[in-house]
Amino acid sequence: MPASSSTCGPILEDIPPLPVCLQQQQVLLSRSTEKMFEDAELSGVLSLAGRKLKEFPSNLFTKYDISDLVSADLSSNRLVDIPASICELQSLESLRVRGNTLRRIPSNIALLAALTFFDLSNNHLTQLPVALFDLPLEILLLTGNRLETIPREIRQLSSTLTELDISCNHLRSLPADIALLKMLRVLILRQNLLDQFPSVIIKIK
Repeated sequence: MPASSSTCGPILEDIPPLPVCLQQQQVLLSRSTEKMFEDAELSGVLSLAGRKLKEFPSNLFTKYDISDLVSADLSSNRLVDIPASICELQSLESLRVRGNTLRRIPSNIALLAALTFFDLSNNHLTQLPVALFDLPLEILLLTGNRLETIPREIRQLSSTLTELDISCNHLRSLPADIALLKMLRVLILRQNLLDQFPSVIIKIK
């Protein structure tokens, strides 16, 4: 009787290849991502929302000249950091990174000297860097994070910020400095851990 072959360990020959339909889908997605950069080079608008990206495609960032980009949408991906290359876009006015797994905002975010709209909703942020408040922000969306405090430096947005959404966080109180936001027209606070109606709200003019 011939000796039986061992079944221990992986048999690479038996691993089925990736289905053709999935291979084609990956190729199309890759081509489509590059097409987005190609279009952004002309339009100044980059949309990479919903592409399951774990990393920003830096190779395409260097291949195409998007230094004059005014709007970037990286929403609904799997990013854990805001790409360093994005922070180099000094003409960027609008940045959407909602629905990722961001745990922090890099201090070099302050390089985005033209940024007025910033959507950081539905991430894993527990704190905000002081550098964030050096930006000329008009709309700041932070709903659905894990923030426990808002830095007093938010007062630095007193002449620009018109809308602030800090709902669905872990806030127990608000800094009195929010009352200094003289341009603020929309403030959303629902679903936090506030013990009582913040008296600071009454002082907002």
